[in-house]
Amino acid sequence: MPPPKNNRIRRHNIVRHVPGVKGLAKNANSVEESWNLFFPDSILEQIVTYTNIYLDRIRPKFDRSRDARPTSLTEIKALIGLLYLAGVHQSSHVNIKDLWAMDGTSIEFFRLSMGMNRFYLLIQAIRFDDITTRAIRQSVDNLAPIQSFSEDFVRRCQDCYELNNYVTIDEMLESFRGCCRFRQYIPNKPAKYGLKIIALVDSNTYYSYNLEIYAGKQPNGPYHVNNSACSVVERLIRPISGSGRNITCDNWFSSIPLAEDLLNNHNLTMVGTLRKNKREIPPIFVQKLKERPNESSIFGFKKNMTLVSYKPKANKIVLVISTMHNDDSIDTDCARSKPEMIKFYNSTKGGVDTVDQMKGKYSVSRNSRRWPLTIFFSVLNIAGINSQIIYASSTNAKIVRREYLKCLSKALIYKYMLEREPVQKTSNSQIFWVRS
Repeated sequence: MPPPKNNRIRRHNIVRHVPGVKGLAKNANSVEESWNLFFPDSILEQIVTYTNIYLDRIRPKFDRSRDARPTSLTEIKALIGLLYLAGVHQSSHVNIKDLWAMDGTSIEFFRLSMGMNRFYLLIQAIRFDDITTRAIRQSVDNLAPIQSFSEDFVRRCQDCYELNNYVTIDEMLESFRGCCRFRQYIPNKPAKYGLKIIALVDSNTYYSYNLEIYAGKQPNGPYHVNNSACSVVERLIRPISGSGRNITCDNWFSSIPLAEDLLNNHNLTMVGTLRKNKREIPPIFVQKLKERPNESSIFGFKKNMTLVSYKPKANKIVLVISTMHNDDSIDTDCARSKPEMIKFYNSTKGGVDTVDQMKGKYSVSRNSRRWPLTIFFSVLNIAGINSQIIYASSTNAKIVRREYLKCLSKALIYKYMLEREPVQKTSNSQIFWVRS
């Protein structure tokens, strides 16, 4: 029998943090400043240093040493700007030669910004760790080529923004078919094969707050962790532990022990679907399916926990567990008489999937056999989304994502173009810069 209905917010659902921009992010008043919150010059300088170490190693293979000359901060920014620009034109999978074609079919901005051979070399040479010490670090960490870089990015995501009340945990799959010991196969994802990233995302604004790259079974050492679903969730929610927020997740993560642990030890509620084979589920919730009428619901109540079994159509049931809801409310306005728990789950479950769609729309990703580069492309895509959220919150500016990324790419390329030797003018080439 359900407890008596109470319209007051329950104690463990009271959020005492004001959502939105925080810290240094409040001072970001331009597109470039918003993006620099996630990629400050100090981080890009490290990439320059590591890339130059690799360029020094491969330079003897070139007939002319100037073809593998050292890179610089402005050049790396320009490289990233061109990647964003290719994403804006949805050309991430277009052959590089087609982007620099001289037959009038290409986007002239690419040729005016950087030479094709230089762009191709930098994409091949860019590194995110010191290759001279990588072997030592790889003995204890499968993610050694990208670990420090990804950790710094996640930390900056958390320093710039305060989440809303409802967050989502789910998997992203970055398409990758090269050699990698922790490549995953997930049949229900568009890419099927790739690198798995588990993300904690704001369900309202789609701000990516915490990320964990799945690295398979790590060697014994500081990076050896338990990869079970409960352990992954507990690591992801550490920055928001005790905040009173609600976590929405699907049946790969959800379980009754996890819901109890989040509520009792972290003051977080959880709403998630359950698989029918969980032994904690009473048999009545999954048996006699044919005898139950369609669009019917069975509720079960436990202290601070509610379970619903909903039959939307013949031969199918949906199980949802919640430590946020405590009654048997059903939306009578809905044609299919859905319980309020399921409506809430449907409204918040798509946070990570929406971020995946946004990343794919204007993706910077390019085909690569190097898995660290695939992770880097994913981080750039997420930074493009997060920085626009920061920019919109700080300035109240309304700008569509395509225009935002176009402005960002121009801002990143501008200084490099000033440093380059003057480009010969052609009759039909002019560049107009709009400085915000």
